Amino acid sequence: MDAHIVEIPFPRSSVMSRSAMTVLKAHYPDKVVLAHATNNVCEAEQAQAMFTAGADLVCLPGAAADSCIAEAIKAAKKHRKGIVADLSQLAEKTARAKEVLAMGFVGVKFVPDFVCIPPAQQPL
Repeated sequence: MDAHIVEIPFPRSSVMSRSAMTVLKAHYPDKVVLAHATNNVCEAEQAQAMFTAGADLVCLPGAAADSCIAEAIKAAKKHRKGIVADLSQLAEKTARAKEVLAMGFVGVKFVPDFVCIPPAQQPL
């Protein structure tokens, strides 16, 4: 696999996503597994489940509530992993990035814009 990052959508209570993440991490331990929360609500249990299943990074919408991001940061610190804040849908990207950084976790990465390559164009 030529990809460096493997992204898996992670709906709120998806057993299938957890299984897929665990299998991918076992088969490709050198790849970064990114779990993409598919909603603006990410409780501590969801972030915990993503990291436990093998995610190296958890991506949250930048528009998620501060409490959601804070819970994900808490889980990331516990597992020594990282958080990605997807700012692509926000008009005030810089302001939101500063707010997220003010929450005190230096392991936050930012996605200012998002480019999606359809799977049909880039098979694994």
